[in-house]
Amino acid sequence: MGESLNKNYTRDSIIGLGEESFKKNYYPELLQKITMLEKLQNRNDTLINAMRDILFIYDAKTQIKPFSSTRIESHSLMSPILANAEAMENLKMGAEQALKHASYEITFTVEDKEKLVHLEARFNKTQSDEVIIIVRDISDIVELQKTHSSLLNLDPISKLYNRRWFDSKINEFTKVTAKHMALFILEVTGLQFIKTTLGQIHSEQLIVLAGEIISVFFSENTTIARISFESFAVIIEDISEMETEALAKNFETFMAKHNNSTNTKNVLISYGYAHHSEGIINMETMFVNANSFLHLSTLTQYERAKRFYLKRFLKTIEHKISNREASKECKKVLVNEFSRLLNLTSYKRKKLHQLSLLYDIGEIGLPEHIFQKKESLSEMEWSIVRSHTMIGEKLLTEFPEYKGLANFVLYHHENWDGSGYPYGLFKEAIPLESRIIRIIDSIVAMAHDLPYRKKIACEQLIKELEKGAGREYDANLVSLILPFLDKNKALIKSCP
Repeated sequence: MGESLNKNYTRDSIIGLGEESFKKNYYPELLQKITMLEKLQNRNDTLINAMRDILFIYDAKTQIKPFSSTRIESHSLMSPILANAEAMENLKMGAEQALKHASYEITFTVEDKEKLVHLEARFNKTQSDEVIIIVRDISDIVELQKTHSSLLNLDPISKLYNRRWFDSKINEFTKVTAKHMALFILEVTGLQFIKTTLGQIHSEQLIVLAGEIISVFFSENTTIARISFESFAVIIEDISEMETEALAKNFETFMAKHNNSTNTKNVLISYGYAHHSEGIINMETMFVNANSFLHLSTLTQYERAKRFYLKRFLKTIEHKISNREASKECKKVLVNEFSRLLNLTSYKRKKLHQLSLLYDIGEIGLPEHIFQKKESLSEMEWSIVRSHTMIGEKLLTEFPEYKGLANFVLYHHENWDGSGYPYGLFKEAIPLESRIIRIIDSIVAMAHDLPYRKKIACEQLIKELEKGAGREYDANLVSLILPFLDKNKALIKSCP
C-alpha cells in the first residue's frame, strides 16, 4: 500500500494540490480512514457470519446475490434457497415491492433434506436503490403456533376435540350443500352421580373411558369432540340414513357386549342422532334434533345409571377379595349369629345382611395402589383410606332402599373408646349395627390374607378380639360372639 502511494502524482490526481502538499496534509488522514474502513469491514463480516439470519442483496441489475461471499457455504439453508426457483421468485417479488414501499415482508417455504422449512423474509430499501433481504428460519415458531392451536382445540381430559373446535366445525358445515351426513350426540349417563359421590378424579376417569370407547367404535370417516361435561359429538360424512340407523343399533350392541364382559371398566352411554340426506346443511337444526332424540332416551336413565354403577362398584370391590363367596358366607353366618344372640327382628336382620355386603362400598373411591401396598401406609394415605366411610354414606344416600343404611356405613369404623373415625363417636353413640359390623369386618379381615400381612389362626383371632374389647369393640358384643367362634373354628378357616 505504501509503495502505491509513493508513485508520482499528477496535479489532477491530487485535485490541483502539489504532491508535497498532498503527502503532508492528506496522506496520513487517508491512511487512517482506509485502516478504519478495513476494521469496519472486518467487524461487519464477523457480525454477518455470527448472524443466524441469511442476508441477500437485490442490486441495481435486479439480481439477488448473497450479501457476503463468505456466507454462501456457512449457512445450511443458503444453497436450498438459491436452488429453489419458486423461492427466488418470491424474493424477487418482495424486493420489487420494497423498492416501491421502502420495506416489505413475506413468508415462504423450501425443502431441505426432505424436511419442509418455514422462512420469513424482510426487505428494506437502501439509499442507493438496492434492497437488503433478511431471511430467517421460523420453523420452530410455526410448530409452536401449531401446537398452541392444537391445544386450544383439544379437551385436556379426553384428548379429543373440544367444544370450541366443534362450534367451528358446525360453522364450517352450516349452509353448505352436501349429501349424506350424520351427527351423533352421546352422553355418559349418570356422570354427575359419580362426581357427586366419588369426586372429580373418578368422573374424569369415566370421561376418559367413554372417550376411548367412542373413538374405537366411531373410528372411520368421523370427527369426535367432547362438547360438555358429560357429552360427546360425532360428525360422520358420506353415510346414508339407513347406514346411520344401522350404526346406532350396532352401538347399542357394542355397549351391551362391553358392559357384560368380565372387566369392571363399565360405563353407560346414551345417544341421539340426526341425519342430513341432501341440500343445504343446517347443522344447528341437526344438533337440536340429535339432542332431542338423546333426551327422550335419557329421561328414565338416571336411576338406571345409579344402579348400574352401584352394581359395578360392588363387583369391583369383590374382585379385590380372593375367595369372595367364602367371605360372603362367613359374613352371613356371623350376621345370623349376632341377630340370634341379640334377638333382632327379621327386618333388622335383613338390613344387617344388606349392610354386611355394602359397608365397604366407599372403597371404590380409593386409589388402587393403596390396596396393593405391602409397606405401612403413610399418614396421607391413611387419611385417604379413612374417607371411604363418608364416600360409602354418600353413595347409599342416593338409593331410597339403602338410605337407611348410610349412617351405619358412615360409623362402621368408629371405636368404642372414641378413637375411631370419621367423628370419634363414643360407646352407645355409635349405632348398634355399626358396632356389629365393626366386629364382623375385623373377623373377616384377620381371617384373610392381605398385601401387608398373612391371615391369622382362629386362636390368635380370638385373642385379638379380647384385646380390642372395650377399645375398638363393644365388650358386650365381643363376649357374646366369642363362645360361638370358639365352637366354630372351622368357620374362621373357611373365611377367605
